[in-house]
Order: sequence, then structure tokens, then C-alpha cells
Amino acid sequence: MTDAHPIVDFDTFNDLQSIMEDQLDDLLKQFIHDTPLVLLNLNIAISSSNFERIFTHAHSIVGSTGNLGISQLCNLLQQITQAAKSE
Repeated sequence: MTDAHPIVDFDTFNDLQSIMEDQLDDLLKQFIHDTPLVLLNLNIAISSSNFERIFTHAHSIVGSTGNLGISQLCNLLQQITQAAKSE
């Protein structure tokens, strides 16, 4: 049985890997290092209804998640940025 909604789109990830080659490790390390703090700050901004900060934090990693093939998180972050724009 396959997961209908995989966490990582490996076609996208593999495409990035073929483009970046050895630099992908550094990108992944940076993403893993930075993302928890971004998500914590996003959560704090959501809790305080600070729409400008919500947009800033969500937008700051939406591109990375898309490039890495983390599609579900990317889609959620895009929805969050749109909602923050609309307040």
C-alpha cells in the first residue's frame, strides 16, 4: 500500500539533487538547522495574530520546502501566506 500523500516528492528532490550535486548536503543541513526556529516563530506569530510576522516567517521557507519536494508543507505555507495577506 502506498501513501496517497507522501511527505517528500522524490521526483522533485531527485531533480534538485541532480542539479546541486555535492551542494545539496549543505542546503539540507541549513534547512534542518533553520526550520525549527522559523516554525517556532511562525507559531508565536499565529498565536498573537501578527499577520505581518506570519507572512514573513511562512514566506521565508515556502521556497525551500517546494524546492526540496516537501509538497504538503509547501502547500500549507502558501495557504498561510495567503491567509496572512488577507488577515
